[in-house]
Amino acid sequence: MNTFQQDLSAYGRWIQTPEYGLVWVPNGTSAEWRPYTDGRWVETAWGWSFVSDVPWGWAAFHYGRWGFRAGLGWFWVPGYVWAPAWVSWRYYAGYVCWSPFAPAGFVYPRTWPGWVVVPSRAFTRPIRGHVVPWPHAAPVVRTARPAPSVTAAPRRGSFYGPPREFVQREARSTARPARRGRH
Repeated sequence: MNTFQQDLSAYGRWIQTPEYGLVWVPNGTSAEWRPYTDGRWVETAWGWSFVSDVPWGWAAFHYGRWGFRAGLGWFWVPGYVWAPAWVSWRYYAGYVCWSPFAPAGFVYPRTWPGWVVVPSRAFTRPIRGHVVPWPHAAPVVRTARPAPSVTAAPRRGSFYGPPREFVQREARSTARPARRGRH
């Protein structure tokens, strides 16, 4: 926890909550911002791993969970187990979808703002310029099929996220594997 507090304090504020204890809220995010949109996805031995463009991404996108509250926005609850990404995956012809997992006991709002949908041809590109607007994305999320997601410690030999073959076929190119490391 000390490492998280020291490394993330320059990029956001820590707030004490009754449900989760100390949580972190990033600075400088817009009302439309969602976790796992500041970067891109790369193929690893563990599946699709998020490579962040922000200096705090090594922690907030590989440890812990994200919650959302009106008036506060997105907040990160620290966790201590590494994963390529703590997201729920879905995919559908032409699209890949993901949403951050919420912390234990989180009560999801009636409309969960966390789903991100991108055209599958752009899945391995920088995400920000390819996010499908929610009115068009909602039907995709509802019809997309689930893909394996890390829900506890990642298991050796498991591949999390949409299948490689799907991404390769949809992108019309071979996804290049990357090594696991601090992103």
